[in-house]
Amino acid sequence: MPIITLTSDLGLKDYYVAALKGMIFSAGQDITIVDISHGVMPFNILEAGFLVRSVIPFYPKGSVHLVCVENPKIDNKELAIVLFKDVFLIGPNNEVLSLITEDQETRSWICTPEYAEFHSFPALSFYTKIAIEIARGTDPSNFGIEGKIERSLWLNPTISKNNVLRGNIIYSDHFGNAVTNLKTQEFLKFQAERNFTFSIRNVVFNRLMKHYSDVIRGEPLLLSGSHGMLEVAFNDGSAYKLLGIKEDDLFSIELV
Repeated sequence: MPIITLTSDLGLKDYYVAALKGMIFSAGQDITIVDISHGVMPFNILEAGFLVRSVIPFYPKGSVHLVCVENPKIDNKELAIVLFKDVFLIGPNNEVLSLITEDQETRSWICTPEYAEFHSFPALSFYTKIAIEIARGTDPSNFGIEGKIERSLWLNPTISKNNVLRGNIIYSDHFGNAVTNLKTQEFLKFQAERNFTFSIRNVVFNRLMKHYSDVIRGEPLLLSGSHGMLEVAFNDGSAYKLLGIKEDDLFSIELV
């Protein structure tokens, strides 16, 4: 049974998401629709990329992940189809898909719609139609030319000459956990079992925890999240509310 997942910044107040689903169901009720999230902050491609990247390992071969988040910094009307780890990613060619694939091996096809196909709601008039065809097994080459997608270079943390690692908060989940752009494995490689200090705002951590219960209730912690990234969290609390951490906040890690 074909699977199409939906990730967007469309919200649930308006008719937009229902229209996308209606188009998919009209193409055949054998397609399974899964909502990853429609609560992405408007135009926040980094947040969308993180969410989709986090769920891909749990989906079967051939699944289609449709990402409907525009990037106002890139003005093109291209659609990208990306074959990545035996699943398909479909979305605007505006860097969002590169935040999912990073530098890993992919095949990509770039599609340029006819003028009549691209209006104020391209997710409905163009993206979803392509997603339905790909889910049904149509070859991507029927829709576009194989090429390279637009890439984002600002996802990864940096390491300075004095060996200080710096990165950003990229996402806050429903519980107020603040997810960083640093993968746990990259942190462990950088740390190399040495002592460290992780600093963000006025809070400093010197231990990496595996469970929320590793600290007493009401205390903050630096956690290796199930998504494979470091996150600043609380045992029974919100890092966003209690520490005032926001998306794009900077953190630094020094070896001591």
